[in-house]
Amino acid sequence: MQPLRNIMGEERWLKPLINHAVVLRQIRLNWHDVMGTLSPHFTPDYLYQSDLVITANNPIWAAEIRYFTPMIVSKLQAFDPGITGLKVRMASPRRDSVRAHSGVSVAKGSLSDVIRQDIESKLAKGLSWCCQCQSVLTDEGACVFCRCQPLSPGLDSPL
Repeated sequence: MQPLRNIMGEERWLKPLINHAVVLRQIRLNWHDVMGTLSPHFTPDYLYQSDLVITANNPIWAAEIRYFTPMIVSKLQAFDPGITGLKVRMASPRRDSVRAHSGVSVAKGSLSDVIRQDIESKLAKGLSWCCQCQSVLTDEGACVFCRCQPLSPGLDSPL
Protein backbone atom coordinates (compact mmCIF):
# COMPACT_ATOMS: atom_id res chain seq x y z
CA MET A 1 0.00 0.00 0.00
CA GLN A 2 1.39 3.40 -0.97
CA PRO A 3 1.18 6.52 1.18
CA LEU A 4 -1.45 9.07 0.18
CA ARG A 5 1.29 11.58 -0.66
CA ASN A 6 2.69 9.26 -3.35
CA ILE A 7 -0.72 8.67 -4.89
CA MET A 8 -1.94 12.29 -4.88
CA GLY A 9 1.40 13.97 -5.52
CA GLU A 10 2.83 16.97 -3.73
CA GLU A 11 -0.18 19.25 -4.16
CA ARG A 12 -0.29 22.47 -2.12
CA TRP A 13 -3.82 21.92 -0.91
CA LEU A 14 -3.08 18.39 0.22
CA LYS A 15 -0.36 19.15 2.78
CA PRO A 16 -2.62 21.08 5.21
CA LEU A 17 -5.27 18.36 4.98
CA ILE A 18 -2.77 15.62 5.76
CA ASN A 19 -1.33 17.70 8.60
CA HIS A 20 -4.83 18.30 10.05
CA ALA A 21 -5.64 14.59 9.84
CA VAL A 22 -2.41 13.62 11.60
CA VAL A 23 -2.87 16.25 14.32
CA LEU A 24 -6.53 15.33 14.85
CA ARG A 25 -5.62 11.66 15.17
CA GLN A 26 -3.00 12.48 17.82
CA ILE A 27 -5.51 14.65 19.70
CA ARG A 28 -8.11 11.87 19.65
CA LEU A 29 -5.59 9.30 20.89
CA ASN A 30 -4.61 11.60 23.79
CA TRP A 31 -8.05 13.11 24.43
CA HIS A 32 -8.24 11.98 28.05
CA ASP A 33 -4.84 13.53 28.77
CA VAL A 34 -5.97 16.84 27.26
CA MET A 35 -9.41 17.04 28.87
CA GLY A 36 -9.00 14.99 32.02
CA THR A 37 -12.30 14.10 33.69
CA LEU A 38 -14.21 16.22 31.16
CA SER A 39 -13.21 13.96 28.25
CA PRO A 40 -16.40 11.82 28.24
CA HIS A 41 -18.53 14.96 27.77
CA PHE A 42 -16.75 16.22 24.63
CA THR A 43 -15.68 14.78 21.28
CA PRO A 44 -12.99 16.30 19.07
CA ASP A 45 -14.50 16.66 15.59
CA TYR A 46 -12.20 18.51 13.23
CA LEU A 47 -9.73 21.34 12.84
CA TYR A 48 -11.09 24.47 11.19
CA GLN A 49 -8.49 27.08 10.34
CA SER A 50 -6.72 27.53 13.70
CA ASP A 51 -9.50 26.17 15.93
CA LEU A 52 -10.33 22.70 17.18
CA VAL A 53 -14.07 22.10 16.87
CA ILE A 54 -15.47 19.88 19.61
CA THR A 55 -18.97 18.58 20.29
CA ALA A 56 -20.50 18.78 23.76
CA ASN A 57 -23.07 16.23 24.83
CA ASN A 58 -24.81 18.68 27.18
CA PRO A 59 -25.44 22.45 27.03
CA ILE A 60 -24.24 22.86 30.61
CA TRP A 61 -20.85 21.38 29.72
CA ALA A 62 -20.73 23.56 26.60
CA ALA A 63 -21.10 26.66 28.75
CA GLU A 64 -18.70 25.41 31.42
CA ILE A 65 -15.87 24.60 28.99
CA ARG A 66 -15.42 28.28 28.11
CA TYR A 67 -13.73 28.81 31.49
CA PHE A 68 -11.14 26.15 30.68
CA THR A 69 -10.48 27.14 27.05
CA PRO A 70 -7.07 28.83 27.61
CA MET A 71 -5.77 25.81 29.53
CA ILE A 72 -7.08 23.35 26.92
CA VAL A 73 -5.66 25.37 24.03
CA SER A 74 -2.23 25.42 25.70
CA LYS A 75 -2.37 21.60 25.93
CA LEU A 76 -3.52 21.32 22.31
CA GLN A 77 -0.60 23.44 21.16
CA ALA A 78 1.70 20.57 22.12
CA PHE A 79 0.18 18.69 19.16
CA ASP A 80 0.10 21.68 16.80
CA PRO A 81 1.34 25.18 17.72
CA GLY A 82 -1.06 26.57 15.10
CA ILE A 83 -4.12 25.76 17.25
CA THR A 84 -5.20 29.03 18.85
CA GLY A 85 -8.83 28.44 19.75
CA LEU A 86 -11.60 26.07 20.66
CA LYS A 87 -15.09 26.06 19.12
CA VAL A 88 -17.86 24.21 20.91
CA ARG A 89 -20.98 22.92 19.22
CA MET A 90 -23.87 20.92 20.60
CA ALA A 91 -24.60 17.33 19.70
CA SER A 92 -27.98 16.92 18.06
CA PRO A 93 -30.31 14.94 20.31
CA ARG A 94 -31.29 11.48 19.21
CA ARG A 95 -35.02 10.96 18.72
CA ASP A 96 -35.15 8.13 21.26
CA SER A 97 -33.50 10.24 23.98
CA VAL A 98 -35.92 13.18 23.78
CA ARG A 99 -38.39 13.15 26.63
CA ALA A 100 -41.17 15.51 27.68
CA HIS A 101 -40.75 17.39 30.94
CA SER A 102 -43.12 15.04 32.74
CA GLY A 103 -41.21 11.96 31.61
CA VAL A 104 -43.80 11.00 28.99
CA SER A 105 -42.17 9.98 25.72
CA VAL A 106 -42.65 12.56 22.97
CA ALA A 107 -42.98 9.84 20.38
CA LYS A 108 -46.22 8.50 21.93
CA GLY A 109 -49.35 10.17 20.56
CA SER A 110 -49.81 13.67 19.31
CA LEU A 111 -48.52 16.72 21.13
CA SER A 112 -52.02 17.56 22.42
CA ASP A 113 -52.31 14.02 23.85
CA VAL A 114 -48.98 14.39 25.63
CA ILE A 115 -50.01 17.77 27.09
CA ARG A 116 -53.39 16.41 28.18
CA GLN A 117 -51.71 13.43 29.91
CA ASP A 118 -49.24 15.78 31.62
CA ILE A 119 -52.04 18.02 32.95
CA GLU A 120 -54.07 15.03 34.14
CA SER A 121 -51.09 13.58 36.01
CA LYS A 122 -50.37 16.93 37.71
CA LEU A 123 -54.03 17.33 38.73
CA ALA A 124 -53.95 13.79 40.12
CA LYS A 125 -50.89 14.74 42.21
CA GLY A 126 -52.89 17.56 43.85
CA LEU A 127 -51.81 20.59 41.85
CA SER A 128 -54.47 23.18 40.99
CA TRP A 129 -54.81 26.06 38.59
CA CYS A 130 -53.39 29.44 39.68
CA CYS A 131 -56.05 31.49 41.50
CA GLN A 132 -55.08 34.67 39.60
CA CYS A 133 -54.23 33.78 36.00
CA GLN A 134 -55.89 30.34 35.75
CA SER A 135 -53.11 29.34 33.31
CA VAL A 136 -50.48 27.53 35.38
CA LEU A 137 -50.74 24.47 37.61
CA THR A 138 -49.27 25.10 41.05
CA ASP A 139 -49.33 23.71 44.56
CA GLU A 140 -49.19 27.14 46.26
CA GLY A 141 -52.45 28.78 45.14
CA ALA A 142 -50.76 31.43 42.97
CA CYS A 143 -48.09 30.64 40.41
CA VAL A 144 -44.60 32.11 40.59
CA PHE A 145 -45.40 34.48 37.71
CA CYS A 146 -48.39 36.01 39.48
CA ARG A 147 -46.52 36.23 42.80
CA CYS A 148 -43.83 38.31 41.05
CA GLN A 149 -46.33 40.83 39.67
CA PRO A 150 -46.57 44.24 41.42
CA LEU A 151 -49.33 44.52 43.98
CA SER A 152 -50.52 47.86 42.58
CA PRO A 153 -49.67 49.91 39.49
CA GLY A 154 -47.43 52.30 41.48
CA LEU A 155 -45.18 49.60 42.98
CA ASP A 156 -42.20 48.14 41.19
CA SER A 157 -42.12 44.85 43.10
CA PRO A 158 -44.30 43.03 45.60
CA LEU A 159 -41.58 43.19 48.30
